[in-house]
Amino acid sequence: MHKKLGALLQSYSLEVSSPGINRQLRLPEHFRGAVGERVQLRVKSGGWEDRTLVGELLECQGTEIAVRLEGSGEEVRFGMGEISKARVDFLFSK
Repeated sequence: MHKKLGALLQSYSLEVSSPGINRQLRLPEHFRGAVGERVQLRVKSGGWEDRTLVGELLECQGTEIAVRLEGSGEEVRFGMGEISKARVDFLFSK
């Protein structure tokens, strides 16, 4: 192997990681892939300001999502612009 190429290959490493079980949801395709899962949302507008909501992600149509809230069973809808943070919230069994 050429000396410069060998030296270059030795100076780099490749690291592969996973977003984890409680992965962040940012793009519409992330939300579509999480339909049916338990999610946690931090809402910044739409009457739910500064609240963290947990529930089942029912659907994602374009940039709008529907969630059935845990506890009350209420179905709420949000535009993705109303959400400051979202992630899958896997519930571990005891």
